[in-house]
Amino acid sequence: MAESKARINLYSPVLGSKSAKTPERPWWLLGLALVIVLFIAGMAAQLVEYWKLTQAIKAREADRAQVLRDQKLLDDKLNLLTSGLSAQVTTASAELVEVINNRLPWVDLFQEMSVRVPDGVWLLRVEVEAMAAPKGKERTRPADKRTIVLSGFARSHQNVGQLLTALEQSPKFKAVSLKFADRRSEKTGEQVNFEISGQLS
Repeated sequence: MAESKARINLYSPVLGSKSAKTPERPWWLLGLALVIVLFIAGMAAQLVEYWKLTQAIKAREADRAQVLRDQKLLDDKLNLLTSGLSAQVTTASAELVEVINNRLPWVDLFQEMSVRVPDGVWLLRVEVEAMAAPKGKERTRPADKRTIVLSGFARSHQNVGQLLTALEQSPKFKAVSLKFADRRSEKTGEQVNFEISGQLS
């Protein structure tokens, strides 16, 4: 019977020997991968900052648009108030000018009455009223709508007649008429209470 033999190779080549090649580690691939990862991380950070900046700009633009809308609204209100106030001032100025132009010249009136009232006549009350314009007709000037009422007392009817004549001759009075003249006895003697009406020219 023949014998079989098995051989076992116990030889292990020494690292670095020329007889066996050692596989080299790809360090440059690891470095390249690291650079790529860092580059991607940097770009991602830049994109995040850019997005935040874009959002902040949009928020500022929205705030600016809101401020412009509010300003326009305030300008519109101010223009409305200004136009309304100007209209009121214009109306008030026109009314004031009319009042000034049509004011009653009291100084001239009393000066005229002091000249026209004769001796023996005393005035106790002077009233000036505005006459209502007739319906269906245009209103007359304010100066034509004033009536005057003089009340007082005199020593006699003759003195009252003198007052009527003097007022009729005055250019400041027209349509003078005697409303009443009553003789009464007072402690100081006889006196005539009277009331005269007319219109101011």
